[in-house]
Amino acid sequence: MNNSSRSFVTIIVSLVVGAAVGIFAFNWFVGGAGAPSATIVAPTLDVNALPTLNPTEAFAALTQVAELDAQITALEEGVDAQVADAVATADALNAQVTTLQDEADAQVAQLEETIVALQSNATPAPTLTSEPTLPEEPIIQPEIITENVTKEKPYKELEGGYVHFEDKQIHKDALKSLRPDLFRLTADSTMPSTSNFGTKFPSIASKGDIFVRVDILPNRVYKFDGAKWIEINKSVSDTYLHDQKYIQYLIGKIEKGEYDVELLSENEKIQIEQYLKNQKT
Repeated sequence: MNNSSRSFVTIIVSLVVGAAVGIFAFNWFVGGAGAPSATIVAPTLDVNALPTLNPTEAFAALTQVAELDAQITALEEGVDAQVADAVATADALNAQVTTLQDEADAQVAQLEETIVALQSNATPAPTLTSEPTLPEEPIIQPEIITENVTKEKPYKELEGGYVHFEDKQIHKDALKSLRPDLFRLTADSTMPSTSNFGTKFPSIASKGDIFVRVDILPNRVYKFDGAKWIEINKSVSDTYLHDQKYIQYLIGKIEKGEYDVELLSENEKIQIEQYLKNQKT
């Protein structure tokens, strides 16, 4: 026997001895041959151990179960109804949105057709030329004649309704009946000579009288010196603003757009504002 055969036999013998020693050691530690010490039985349910209900309790329990089932059914039906209502509402809204969208699209299409038609029928705009633009013509103001248009009043006003005329003192009403020509209307026949504004100077006036010409913009204020009318600055005298008719005249012109507010003097603005406040109270 050669060395290889001997080694193989030695290994086989070692394995057998090791297996026998292992089996002996397992039985010694576990105890015995490894068979169970008691019979293994599966767990069972003892019906008699469950609690039992008397008929009254059983009927009550069944009644509660039935009521709970009915409540659950009612809740489910309510939820289903609400879901159905919500779906119906959503469908109606969608239908309305669709209708509005269709109408809007139709209107847009109609507008586009109208624009195309207008563009096709439109007259081409004239081309600009290099010709110079003519300046705007200035507003021509009327010529104000201030001399030989008014005669000085031949009488002088006195207290108590009397006047001094031709070195005599006479009642004004009596003088009117004797000399009606001295109390004529102004030349434009729109207001008596006692008014202090108009489009023409009065034919008769007293020295120092104030008159506003409203046929020129801005209105001009004049003072009679006994022979002719002299223009005065509005800021120097506001006597003419004491005439409420003139204030009403200005307001009417402004409301009609015939007089620019920027043309008013500061005193005129103040008097107009005061007049409007008085009208509101």
